[in-house]
Amino acid sequence: MIFVVGTVVISYFFNFRFISSTIALLIAYDLDGVDFDWEFPAWQGNPLERTQFTQLLQELHEELIKIKSPLLVSVAVATPQPIVDQAYEVSKMAQYVDFINLMSYDYHFYVWYLPMTGANAPLYSQSTDQDTTISSCKEAFINMEFYKTKSLNLAGDLAKNFNEFQEKVLEYFEATETGTKSVGVQIARLKNILGRDSVRL
Repeated sequence: MIFVVGTVVISYFFNFRFISSTIALLIAYDLDGVDFDWEFPAWQGNPLERTQFTQLLQELHEELIKIKSPLLVSVAVATPQPIVDQAYEVSKMAQYVDFINLMSYDYHFYVWYLPMTGANAPLYSQSTDQDTTISSCKEAFINMEFYKTKSLNLAGDLAKNFNEFQEKVLEYFEATETGTKSVGVQIARLKNILGRDSVRL
């Protein structure tokens, strides 16, 4: 199940209600877990949202431990470095989630601070565009401690066609390896995300 998050992180009271109702909903419908997609905390907004988002994840993590729940928690994060730096406390967030989805797409669309055109999810860079590619974002995240065991790479609309994820980080050209040719959005079944080299916190 995917949640788009926003004002629920204003206070402990809102966090408590949100976490309680989320866990109840996941259990009631026999779901595997929850993915948080917030685009984007503190980005051109309230700078406190950066730490508030981490706090929400921490409180959810602690509650799941308390009730000994096997539910998975993941977050979808932007990959452009300016957004990453302003929006996320990545090393702290990684302590409270099972994995992180890198939203490695939408690198080129019109905004005032990026008035260039290009591929939506370019694998490698052109000489004039070094930092807005799947390859460059992966290199940046590889330097972060959690990456090798806690990250998945999603390549835009191709991610909608995955039938299941294998235990690896998929490149652009691999995106349809285990996919389905049928029309419509498929539910991704997460398989062996936490492999033998991973540590579950």
